[in-house]
Amino acid sequence: MEKLHKIVGFHKVRKPFYLISSLLILLAGTLGFIYSIKSYPKIFRNDYFIEKNSGISPKEDVIIDFTQPILLGDEIEQVKISPDQSVNLKWENGSKRLVISPQDSWKMETEYSIAFPAIKSIMFTVAPGKEITFKTAEYPKVAEFLPGENAEDVSLDIEDPLAVRFDKTPKDFDVKFLVDNAEAAAMVDNKKGDIFDFLPKDIADGKDYLAQVLIKYKGEPESSFKSIYSASFKTSPPPVKAVADFSQRLAEARKNTVAKIKEGKYIDLNLSTQVLSTFENGKLLDSYMVSTGKRGMETPKGQFKVMAKKLRPWSSKYKLYMPFFMQFTGQGHGIHELPEWPGGYKEGANHLGTPVSHGCVRLGIGPAQQVYGWAEVGTPIVIY
Repeated sequence: MEKLHKIVGFHKVRKPFYLISSLLILLAGTLGFIYSIKSYPKIFRNDYFIEKNSGISPKEDVIIDFTQPILLGDEIEQVKISPDQSVNLKWENGSKRLVISPQDSWKMETEYSIAFPAIKSIMFTVAPGKEITFKTAEYPKVAEFLPGENAEDVSLDIEDPLAVRFDKTPKDFDVKFLVDNAEAAAMVDNKKGDIFDFLPKDIADGKDYLAQVLIKYKGEPESSFKSIYSASFKTSPPPVKAVADFSQRLAEARKNTVAKIKEGKYIDLNLSTQVLSTFENGKLLDSYMVSTGKRGMETPKGQFKVMAKKLRPWSSKYKLYMPFFMQFTGQGHGIHELPEWPGGYKEGANHLGTPVSHGCVRLGIGPAQQVYGWAEVGTPIVIY
């Protein structure tokens, strides 16, 4: 027993109980040490993951989070990005977060991979090298085009423009519309901002057109515009007009129009010739070309009067202004200048003499203001 005491180093342990207790304590410590060695890599496991792996915008940072603070060294310089991209690397959160920023911008609709080497933490645990992938954002897509692809007999007008609905609101993008490679006037049509109306600045009857939608991320150069949609359509054939020459038509109206009201002011509107004339005390003052309601949306015939005048009212239905507006029916029909989009674009001068409106009577720039200034609330209007 004395020899056993000496072997285990407990020279003064004389009773078996104490000897056994000491041996158990020694064994527990040894096992604990062994367990701690085996558990160390698990307790201080070193791994990393990407915060967001899809829908990354061109200027957005890519964030890599690590489970342990990283022992900063040359390894991080070995990170490879494919396709090749110049980036800036920045450590945050006590070297537990790596921020990868594009020096220029990520390419849209592209899948990138980031290849990491083995990386050591400050606890000397090693994360094996691995590859992390992410996808950049997609361009908005055209969900609907009006009047439809390869549409025939299309009647274009500021109240009947071309229209595009996107599958999502392109709030982070610049959008451009081309018609036969010429930029078209455009405006947002709804509060959500996913519908756009657009019109070519020159509209010809009976012509084939190609409409295109181009898009780029805001802040990118003009050269970044990308075509995401195209569609063909053909406008309606030229309408048959009473007299093609407007000056001749106006001359005939001034010669042949007979006053229907002999006293005071009144407005005379001939739908067949598309001519509006002003009379005072039975005398013709002047005649002007107009555009009235198209088929199915005809301007009503009858005797009316100017119910109200508004200098530049806004039509929430058609999303446009109607300068020098004179209302003559309870349904909202009126006489006004060529309609105007919020950006100032006017369309319809080439439609004067042709019924294309949704029921109102359009006057050209100049004549609309003259008639508006001359007529008063209560002035009779005769339409036939």
